[in-house]
Amino acid sequence: MATEDYYLNILPSSIFYDKLDRAKEDEYIREQNPYWKTFIREQRIKTLSIFDTLAKGFYYVSHMREGDMFYDDRWNYLYFWTGLKVLDNKYDSSFSEVMAVLKSVRDRNDQNDEYYELINTSKEHLKDLKQVYDYLQNYGTIELRISPHNSECSLMYKEYVQNSYATYNVMKGKCKGKDTEHHCKVFNRLETKYKKKDIKDLTCSGIQVPQKVLEVQDFNDSEEDEHSLQGHGTPVSHLAPVPGEFTRDMTIGDRNVSPSSGSTSSLTTVFPLLGTASLAFFFLKFTPIGSRFYRSIFRKQIIRSNEEEEAQEILGNSYEFPHANIEDTKHNIAYYSM
Repeated sequence: MATEDYYLNILPSSIFYDKLDRAKEDEYIREQNPYWKTFIREQRIKTLSIFDTLAKGFYYVSHMREGDMFYDDRWNYLYFWTGLKVLDNKYDSSFSEVMAVLKSVRDRNDQNDEYYELINTSKEHLKDLKQVYDYLQNYGTIELRISPHNSECSLMYKEYVQNSYATYNVMKGKCKGKDTEHHCKVFNRLETKYKKKDIKDLTCSGIQVPQKVLEVQDFNDSEEDEHSLQGHGTPVSHLAPVPGEFTRDMTIGDRNVSPSSGSTSSLTTVFPLLGTASLAFFFLKFTPIGSRFYRSIFRKQIIRSNEEEEAQEILGNSYEFPHANIEDTKHNIAYYSM
């Protein structure tokens, strides 16, 4: 599900869907628990070309541990990811069967009734509901990036934001006051959860050239250049005077003013601060430094998420539930509502 736009790829929903796409296939294949070894592998959907992809996604989510940054929303994401895989691969006729298997996996780990409405949402409403759900999950990140007026973004990013908001508004109108259809029940619950965020019609320029993921290294390169310059005894902040900034021994008219002069002490304190603040805003807003700084923040988030995943693999063998038959209804993972 990755795109050519780095900023779309680092949205929370994109990060988790990518985790599902990259889940290790051999983990569920090596699993000796009868539920995975016999029950799952012998389902009728095993004939689908996407069966292994779905099974490894099911296994990955089933073995997520509390504390993972996506733990609370894991089943919701899995439902939308699974449904989209089925529809995109033209397996519409198998939609109900796939969802029945997903329900079995989910019930084995979590039996919270709130998931009932989502798992029973029809395939006709899945794509729109997924678009709304992803948008609400991503809204905070989107707002952080483009809420300032006329912020730069690619056309791809702008269209994603505008289309998602439009779908959100349409569904909001259709589901207002309706509690009979499954997808409306899910939407109204989401609306209750996220209305405190005051969802706005955000937009951006749409003229920025999409940046690929690898360009996140640019910020590291700039940091290395800075360290290199500092290693040669030249602080980056002093490479060149900043126009309009007051220096320690500035000239007013034809006479030099010492920084210790009482009559200008307030000036030499206030104006540099104002100049520095203005320059900081300029560089962060209108130069590559700002975008690099922004990318660095989210790169650290992705690295932290990946490190957590690797740490879980190192701590021990693949996690197994203590029960060994599919009839045991004991659940081991707490469920948090949407």
